[in-house]
Amino acid sequence: MTTASETPTPPAAADAAPPARKRESQRPGGPASLIGMVLSERYKIERLLGEGAMGAVYAAEHVLMRKRVAVKVLHPNMTRVPEVVARFEREAISASRIGHPNVAAATDFGKLEDGSFFLVLEFIEGESLSAAIARGRMDVPRTLHVVRQLANALVRAHSLGIVHRDLKPENVMLVARDGDPDFVKVLDFGIAKVPVGELTADGDDHGGNAAGPALTQLGMVYGTPEYMAPEQALGLEIDARADLYAVGIMMYELLTGSRPFLADSPIALLGMHVNSPVPPMNETAPDANVPPEITLVVEQLLAKEPDKRVQSAKDLLALIPVPASPPSSSVALPSAEASSMHASGSRQLHVPRAVGLVLNRVRALPKQALYAGVASLALLGVLLLVAIVVATRSTRVDPGREGARGAASASLAAAGMPQVSSRTRAALDLVEHGDFTRGIDALAALPDDEKKLPDVRRALATAYAATERWAECMRALDAWFSQDPSIASDPKVKAMVHDAAISPDEIASALAFIHLERHLGSDGLDDLYDLGYGTKKVPPAVRERARKAIVSPDIRAHMSPALAVTVDAAALGYSCKVRELFPRAQADGDERTIAVLKPLQARMSSGLFGMNDGLACIHDGSLSKTIAAIEARKK
Repeated sequence: MTTASETPTPPAAADAAPPARKRESQRPGGPASLIGMVLSERYKIERLLGEGAMGAVYAAEHVLMRKRVAVKVLHPNMTRVPEVVARFEREAISASRIGHPNVAAATDFGKLEDGSFFLVLEFIEGESLSAAIARGRMDVPRTLHVVRQLANALVRAHSLGIVHRDLKPENVMLVARDGDPDFVKVLDFGIAKVPVGELTADGDDHGGNAAGPALTQLGMVYGTPEYMAPEQALGLEIDARADLYAVGIMMYELLTGSRPFLADSPIALLGMHVNSPVPPMNETAPDANVPPEITLVVEQLLAKEPDKRVQSAKDLLALIPVPASPPSSSVALPSAEASSMHASGSRQLHVPRAVGLVLNRVRALPKQALYAGVASLALLGVLLLVAIVVATRSTRVDPGREGARGAASASLAAAGMPQVSSRTRAALDLVEHGDFTRGIDALAALPDDEKKLPDVRRALATAYAATERWAECMRALDAWFSQDPSIASDPKVKAMVHDAAISPDEIASALAFIHLERHLGSDGLDDLYDLGYGTKKVPPAVRERARKAIVSPDIRAHMSPALAVTVDAAALGYSCKVRELFPRAQADGDERTIAVLKPLQARMSSGLFGMNDGLACIHDGSLSKTIAAIEARKK
């Protein structure tokens, strides 16, 4: 039995710590030799974030977009190991397909001149969950806030058949976003279990039944022993419930400050996961004040047998209460008070840490000592008064912020829109924090006038897309388009329409085609052409529908010149009439036009047909000149 964790330790993060000891670089000249270089003509390497046994992670900048990214590069000698390369591709596929706010996105994948593969990832600035745990255990509300986001990320990954298999605090980052100091980003899908078909050359999963080499064999154990499910430790077949076990270990660690199983030997740790009972949390951390219902959730996550465990990430979400607002990571009430305040929906008072510690001490004293100690009561009264004054000051309305809210309300009123109620804000927050199912229900229950708010329509479309309810998503977009046509330029809107167009839901696909044809402008028509003639796999019915739609006179009137000449060339096929298009192609054609013309060139040069290939009229070199003219103009 072998244990392994194939990916470099440093995550794609700005604060990634350097390795404990410097590894000898596998790259000639060392990892620093890439610093200052521009990879693939667009990613300028700025600095080394960290290096592992198989590769290095760099901070970089996209030279055209001026966007910071993280670039993970395999060492050259690792490219000779097919399994390592396949796992690198797996990370790229997994991270790019999941497309969830709580998962670090992969945006590009390529190969360098020396044969090394590189992966471009979202640049994450924050701290790892392991660093947060090192400062001490978290209170209950903050833990639940983190775990809910983990569960939301897993709902999306598991719906695609992707199992992470190496969830641990080092692979979870906490970043500040939109006022939330603990916004979760899950990293490192390098040893994820994905449908084998996802690794085929054409990118089609073929229903998940494609034949191919298995990257993990029974008896091989991959992951980190401290967070392995029992079946994973035994090298047995695993599913999404192994990720949920890892979440249970992390939840235990967040609430108590310690993992349930501790041992010096990885083998001993694996044995404890398989055979040892989980120590009760109230024994590991008696003063943690974990509510019984939360203790039960952890126990269910850590069941030895998968069938007795929480069965899905969606089930886990249903078991975890939603905090009234994102808890503060810096200062919080003691666990029991914070938990009760969130449960009642009251405003959380942020008490100075010193006062909170004293209150903890006083609360722990025997009642007799409290009754007998007049001085203690007086001290408690003073401390409470200080806490109330500080809390009142911290929640005092900022005149500038209140003025901004007033201006926003006035703007809505001027546009005939209702003001945003607290009920609407709560519904929007559910979607913002990834609780899409409850968010949809809350948004659908709003009064009709508030459903017309742009933010509500945006949130509803987003939630429907995240839950793959594509027909409802397209209807929500239709209402939103009628109110604000400018959303056609929103990349997220374009992605929603594309995904709905290729979905198996025929109604959703038909509605998406309406958006492509009428609402998304030239970008929509470009996507329509790609569906009909592109290289990506799409359902045959969708491809046929796109080809019929793209030649419609109504659509042609709105095409760009480049798309128009490409469509005309594609329609002519292997015909001498294509020669009539050459002047237009030289003036307006693009890469798509070249893709249509090059097969003609290949047919002419194949030697199978000669002058009898039906293309005798362009054997004079006019085709080659046209392709060369387009390529020169594009350069």
